[in-house]
Amino acid sequence: MRLPGFPVDVAPFTRFEPEALALLDAHLQRETFAAGAVLVSPSQGDASRLFVLGAGRVRGRGGATGDADLDLGRGALFPVGALSGRRPSANTYVAETEVEAFTLPAEQFHRLLETSPAFSSYCGSYLARLVSESRRQAQARSAEQASDELALDLPLSQLVKRAPVVVDETDSILRAVEVMHAHKTGSVVITARGAPVGILT
Repeated sequence: MRLPGFPVDVAPFTRFEPEALALLDAHLQRETFAAGAVLVSPSQGDASRLFVLGAGRVRGRGGATGDADLDLGRGALFPVGALSGRRPSANTYVAETEVEAFTLPAEQFHRLLETSPAFSSYCGSYLARLVSESRRQAQARSAEQASDELALDLPLSQLVKRAPVVVDETDSILRAVEVMHAHKTGSVVITARGAPVGILT
């Protein structure tokens, strides 16, 4: 790699194909951010670039992580979910120390996602972990609410808080995972010609 300090020795980069490394080499930019700098936030609109940390610490907090903070160091990538979904980040990422980061424009992120099996696999696993954590938090909140407020004879109609989240049977699994993450839910209803045919959890 032409950029010294890039964490090529950290997963997922250790599994990258030569063509994927060449794409990174051609399009990455090295940037330095002062402590306290906001690198990514929901107010910035659709995520415009991938950050790969080369040095320093970044704190992520907000919607996708619930009340938990993310403490990110060398080799961390963000905001993968927002870039994959072509949407704003649910989290705000702030430099805790001076940070050296390598940035990749969104267009090249999607090109890498389409051409690198190693990167595609990493992103799919990342999104699955986010959905799993969202599901765990939702179940915990539901169980707490149920034990505090609900009687067993309460009509189900009083439990419904929103319309069901749906995907079409022709959608990919990755699309279903992105939809679950965007709606902060652990399951989606699968439909065929508008009628429910199953559920993915």
